[in-house]
Amino acid sequence: MTALHEVSAPSDRIATAQQAAVEEITRQFPGAVVAWDVRMEPYMVTVTVGRSTVRGFIEPAELEERGQIYQALLKRLSEQIADSQHYIDLLNGARNEKQALRR
Repeated sequence: MTALHEVSAPSDRIATAQQAAVEEITRQFPGAVVAWDVRMEPYMVTVTVGRSTVRGFIEPAELEERGQIYQALLKRLSEQIADSQHYIDLLNGARNEKQALRR
């Protein structure tokens, strides 16, 4: 596991890669709120969609490159969001069934 350490401000290329990731995520999940924490390495990205919040980590060089690791991060974030939303839907369905039985 990579140890966290403080870093300087992100480069323009990294900022561009961050923006591209935000655009990809919000295109797939309209209304998503994406926040980057770039004070430490690896960078942390937090994505919130409705009541689902997921986090991922990526090294600055991998973010800047926007290669396989970047694509894998975006894919994993999408999977986690979809899984979380599905789980919340299941819980809501179970609650609604339980409330209907009480009536």
